[in-house]
This record gives sequence, structure tokens and C-alpha cells, in this order.
Amino acid sequence: MINIFRLCISLILTTFLCSICRLQAQDDGIRLLHHHKWDKISNPDPMDQRKWQEFEIFARMYARYAMPEEKTLPLVFNVINIEGAKHISERDVMDQIEEINKSFLGLNENKTGRDYSNISSIDTKLRFCLGNPSQSKAITIIEKERAYSLQEFEMISDPKLGIEGTSHIQYINVWVTELPDSIGGLAFQPDRCEKMDGIYIDPDYFGLKPESKLYDKGRTINHLIGKYLSLHPLWTNQECIDDGIEDTPVHNAPNYSCYLTGHITTCSGNVEEMIGNYMDAGPDDCAFMFSKGQIARMHACLGENGYRSGLLQGVTKCAEDAKDETSSRTSDKIFDFEILPNPAYEFINVRYSIPKENNRSSIQITNGSGIIVKSQDLPQLWENKGQVTINISDLISGVYLITIKSGASILSKELVKL
Repeated sequence: MINIFRLCISLILTTFLCSICRLQAQDDGIRLLHHHKWDKISNPDPMDQRKWQEFEIFARMYARYAMPEEKTLPLVFNVINIEGAKHISERDVMDQIEEINKSFLGLNENKTGRDYSNISSIDTKLRFCLGNPSQSKAITIIEKERAYSLQEFEMISDPKLGIEGTSHIQYINVWVTELPDSIGGLAFQPDRCEKMDGIYIDPDYFGLKPESKLYDKGRTINHLIGKYLSLHPLWTNQECIDDGIEDTPVHNAPNYSCYLTGHITTCSGNVEEMIGNYMDAGPDDCAFMFSKGQIARMHACLGENGYRSGLLQGVTKCAEDAKDETSSRTSDKIFDFEILPNPAYEFINVRYSIPKENNRSSIQITNGSGIIVKSQDLPQLWENKGQVTINISDLISGVYLITIKSGASILSKELVKL
């Protein structure tokens, strides 16, 4: 009875605090990452529903089997400074790129008081650079006398009335300009709007802002990059709707506080919400992580049958010197695998590295008599590395041979079944 009473009190306080947060967001300058007025602009349905459903299936398979490899994504900045407002310089842009990489490397401290070590990943394996487009500048800065209204939003990316940006397929376009309705920023998920595709962020939340109490560290853009790479906010812009990621809890609303003692959702199940995740709306000081499932989904979006694969294809797109392509091509040819644990009793994890150009790979287990006792195809994930879990509890004790066939290549290693 006491526990039920405590849960009821917790739910009442949660509802009360949520209402306070919404009022604070309106009255105290708290940054909004969602506003109902913007729903028709930033959250339309995918243009091809069937393709999106296929991607959802692929993203879940990727999260289960793939081991994401390091990827570098090129950014292009389109800055429209408004007279009388904060102006963004090229130095601010470079500082922001540095902060993005710090966040995606997992270098920000966990100040939430909560332990997410079982589901958070230190390094997302995503890196960001200043783009090097051939037909336009990597940083374009213009000035206007008046900010854009909600009804004029499309003008921001208009070639005559704003800045058109560069290739939406090969580069992540970031527009920095004053946004109305206390919106800190918004981003288009894949397959939503080709004309305006990209990230939009208010200069008050772009780069380092030492004068800001809540948003001084330049972490607003992490949320927007996540959405651009197919992630949903943890509250999905609708109360108590799941974001499609297995290791994130359902949130009933955006959180504008760090809630150092934890925060219980009012949604079914009343689980504790994930304070500190970049896909929430909390202050910079407590935003420090993506979950493993979120990271896998972003990488899936960059895969060959993902929506943002163009960011990784074609000529070098970074302004700095190109990386050694010989070494990257060599890594694509690596063919090896490891068995963990070995010896094993019930389950084994096989982590493999196979040439990317091989269209089909498979794994099989044979006993001492050469009889195949287990076999399965390895999923095509368009990554050099992957992993698969195999249940061996039904095998008798002894020595087995695990073989991976990838194209014309074959590699075998012994497994000791306890």
C-alpha cells in the first residue's frame, strides 16, 4: 500500500512539474525543440511510406547485428545574421564543429546522477568536418534587416530571399538564423522535404554561449543532427508514443530540467525517463549521451539502403586534407572473426570482419565428424564489421569448427563446447 501511495504521489508531482516546465518554456526563455505551430513544417509524413517501413525493418536488424564503423560527415553552414540580433562568425562555426565532435566522441561528463552505462555508448563512431563543396562555400554569411516569420520559413533556403545551400544529398546543410516562437532549432528527418532538407538553428543556441545559464555549451545541434539522421525526440512530439528504439523509455513530454534524482513518466508502465539523452530537451549541462540503439539507427540511416548514404559517397567532401584512401581500402579487405566466449556453454558471439564487396556471407558450425549442425546467412549491413549471437546449448560437449564463407573466401576456427 505504501508503494502504491508513493507511486501516486510521484505521478502527481510529475504531472505538476511537467505543467510548470511548459509554463517556464513559455515565460522564462527556455529553449523549445518542439512547438505545435511547426508540426506541419517539421514533421510531415514520409513521402514514400513503404520505403520508410522497409527502413524501419533494416534499422532494427542493423541494431541487432552490425558493429558501426567510424564515418565522417561533411557540414555546410548557411548563416543569415539579422540586424540588431546576435551575429554568428566563421570562428563560431569552427567552435561549434569542435563541440559537435566532442559530444559524438562521448567526452561530455554525465552530471545527471544516473547510471546509463549499460545502454549508453561512449563513442558514436560519427565524426564531422567542414564540407568542401565545389560549387559553393562551406560557410556562407549574409545579413538581413528582418527575421523570417513562421509563414516565411521556406524563404530561408530560397536562393534569392535567403541562402539556397549546397547539395542536400552529399552535405548536411545547417542554416543559422533567428527563429520565431522560442524555437531553438528544428531538423527534417529523411524523406520529408527535399527543398528545405537540413538543420535550422537559432543563433542564441549555436556554438558556445558563456553568458547563457542553460545553453552555454553548444549542444542543441546534437539533438538536431540526431533527428536529421532519422532519430525521433524521446517524446516523439506526441505524448507517450514510442520512438522506435528498444533501449530508450517512453517519455510523456520534453524535459526542461536535469532532474538529478530521477524522473518517472506518467505513461503506461511509469518507467524512469532518460534524463541526459541528447534527444530530450534538457539543459546543456546534463545532455551527454545517445543510447546504443540510437547510435545504431543513425549508422543505419547512413548505410547503402539508408536515407543518408550520399553523405559518405563520391569525392572527398571535407575541407581538410583527405584521409589515406589506401588504408581505408585495405581495411575493407580484412577477413577475420573471433568467438566470444571460447570455451562456451550456452551462447557465443561471433564478431566478424568481411570484405564489403562480397554480396553474400554465411556461417556454419560442424562437429568432429564433419556434419553441419548449425548454419545461417550473415545479414548484409554494408559495414565491414558485424556480430551474430548463436545458441549452442543444444550441442553436446566437444570441439566444433566454426566456418565463415564470404564470397570466395573461407575461414575456420575451433570452438570448445563445455
